[in-house]
Amino acid sequence: MCSDIKFIGTLCRTKHGLLIPKEAVQVLQDVMEEGQIKHGDAWKKRTEGYYTERAMEHMKAWQELDISEDHLTHAFADLALAVALRDKEKP
Repeated sequence: MCSDIKFIGTLCRTKHGLLIPKEAVQVLQDVMEEGQIKHGDAWKKRTEGYYTERAMEHMKAWQELDISEDHLTHAFADLALAVALRDKEKP
């Protein structure tokens, strides 16, 4: 799936022609790699709801101008994990 992404300047083009900003792909990759190192595959034991709640917590911290970590990027990663788990939870 990830091999279907082609980088074109500052954008990524998927096999369906969707353009995604390269920076978004890069920050998601970075935070996911950081999480993999820190937590391994523990994310697979959580639920979609867990990660949507975590994303909301990060967005609240971001709105409150908390700079203790990159809350916007972590919310993005949490939502990506929620989507991945949502698709796995479907019967």
